[in-house]
Amino acid sequence: MADMEPLHKCSCGKNDGDQAPESQVRSVHHAVIEGDTELLEVLIRDGADLSSTISSRDFTALHLAVQTGNEAATRLLIHAGANVSAPSYDGVTPLHNAAAGESVTVVELLLKSGAQINARNIDHETPLHVVALFGNQQIAKLLIDAGSDISARDCYGNTALHIAASHEHLEIFQSLLEAGADVNAVNNNGDSVLHSAGRDDPTCAKLLLKHGADVSMKGEGGETFMHRAAQSSVELVRVALGADADVEATDDEGKTPLHFAAAYGEKAINPTFSGCRCKCECNHKSWRDRIALNFWRSVSRRT
Repeated sequence: MADMEPLHKCSCGKNDGDQAPESQVRSVHHAVIEGDTELLEVLIRDGADLSSTISSRDFTALHLAVQTGNEAATRLLIHAGANVSAPSYDGVTPLHNAAAGESVTVVELLLKSGAQINARNIDHETPLHVVALFGNQQIAKLLIDAGSDISARDCYGNTALHIAASHEHLEIFQSLLEAGADVNAVNNNGDSVLHSAGRDDPTCAKLLLKHGADVSMKGEGGETFMHRAAQSSVELVRVALGADADVEATDDEGKTPLHFAAAYGEKAINPTFSGCRCKCECNHKSWRDRIALNFWRSVSRRT
């Protein structure tokens, strides 16, 4: 959770007498928030302290300008020497804020001005993690092409690919795959990207498997992708079966995907396993496996 060192310290070495009046500081931020470019120009010309912060987040005027997508204010502040990598109290830089927004131009301005592309916030998220969460494909592509670390992990061990997969941001997901993101990267819980693939749309899972994702990897609790699919949707179960996922794999408690399908899955999931029924009946000999099959049969009869 290292703090990011600013590229240049605007207020370094200044004493209290060098600081701009508090009213002027508020006016700088107010001018940005209100989109008053003329007032901002006047304040800059009068020597406003662009490193001053406001709000509980310790945001500079540049943080606010990029957050609102104010391109004119962003240009003015950068040209006047605002620190393009200034961290807030929780390590958020202007580029983090811009990555959460919609303005590609603002991101371009920051990058051209030397913003730290792999800066980390308090959760060890880079701007690429942020855009993977918020979903702007153009900004994501811009960050990737500019050299973002696609293997960077946040404090939970998630890569940008984990995040894009879990939020089903397919275009960003595809861009990360094309850039060579590791499809078998695991987070702190042991979950691979395949474990994180969205439950509503099987597209991410299909793409991961196409790019070599290991369907047998065990994640949190010893669950495989098939375990996750069985408690999610028919579509994911079909994808897993199509990839020859092991329907007899057991988690840390000895539960198979059949347990999960019967207990947590959609009603339509249980009949989907019917093609595996004979194999399961022949191979499941233990008391635990017989319970799973009986549970599955009882639920299947109710669907």
